[in-house]
Amino acid sequence: MGSESKVADQVNMPEELTNQLVLVIDSVISCLTMRLRFAWLLGSRGENYVEPNGIWARVSLEEFERWMIKHERTYPNNSEKERRFGIFRTRFESIELFNTQQEGKTSSFKKGINMFSDMTAEEFLSIYASCQNDDPSKYISSFGVDSTYDVAEDDYADIPPVSIDWRDENLVTPVKNQGQCGSCWAFAAVAAVEGSMAWNYGINTSLSEQQILDCSGNADGCKGGFTVAAFDYVIRNGGLNSEENYGYVAKQGTCDSSKTDEHLGRITGYKKVPPNEYDLAKAVAWQPIPVSISIGAGFQEYQGGILRGGCSYNPYKNKHTVLIVGYGRTEDHHEDYWIVKNSWGEDWGEEGYVRMYKGVNLCNIADNAISPLNTYDVERRKTITRNRRAVG
Repeated sequence: MGSESKVADQVNMPEELTNQLVLVIDSVISCLTMRLRFAWLLGSRGENYVEPNGIWARVSLEEFERWMIKHERTYPNNSEKERRFGIFRTRFESIELFNTQQEGKTSSFKKGINMFSDMTAEEFLSIYASCQNDDPSKYISSFGVDSTYDVAEDDYADIPPVSIDWRDENLVTPVKNQGQCGSCWAFAAVAAVEGSMAWNYGINTSLSEQQILDCSGNADGCKGGFTVAAFDYVIRNGGLNSEENYGYVAKQGTCDSSKTDEHLGRITGYKKVPPNEYDLAKAVAWQPIPVSISIGAGFQEYQGGILRGGCSYNPYKNKHTVLIVGYGRTEDHHEDYWIVKNSWGEDWGEEGYVRMYKGVNLCNIADNAISPLNTYDVERRKTITRNRRAVG
């Protein structure tokens, strides 16, 4: 005898009503099981995990509180906590819907829950897209910036290879975190100097962003700045101290002159890369290159894959400065992409990186690229690029 008949015999109710009751009970049990499974997944796989089949429509307060603990988030009162929970829940549902709609498509782009998930898009952009809200040509350099890019008569840089990733050559330091300070301009500039120094002296050392903030002369470095201003300071000071000796505190302070005499990171100048992606590829084939991009809310939810949108196309609004460390092409769908190092920590994106679609000047990526100059081991560079197939 089936379970439905046993229930009917015990409570003496019509079989049709019993069947309906059993379905309701099964549905409740199934729902509870899925919620418990989600809670376990969120804890064991991290905040970026999103169930690919999109089987949950809501996220509970308890799950939000787990996220708060993971990201050390606190709120001044219960009313603010409820408001943030509402933002978080809405964002979770939209991310789940987006990823479900992406299934079966050629695009690899995925969204995910991360440390920004309790923020509105406006809040996110006001903090993390405020690095440069003006025309960089208005900055008056102490040294001048050439309008063309020269690669020291190196034939191998004139034709960019089909792919390159400077992380493989130990020219890139670990991903850092700027915190809630609009200092991305300093992080990108320092990362470029680190790459340049790795070529010049064979030393991969994390250098000081705080020294740039405190000592470069920017009125408020947490409200934005220019990469060239950072480069000017490095040239003027004769170099940078290490991050270990002049640590980052995510706010601008008074320049500590006792720490500015250590010159571990140096450059001799810089040049503007012509504003097109082919010349940008040539520059990146030479070394990691800092660029200013116009970002939109799409960056807030980026989890992985090839980013194809999420930009602000006003060239002087919502600017964020990052470092291009290479480029490549996916084997499955032959998508060309830039490999971009961000400064939002390793919990964001692909362990702190984003792959941006290459070939359409996405987010104005080629418009404001600056190449640091130094004395280089040209033969070493030729060896790396010699066996690479040129772009067709």
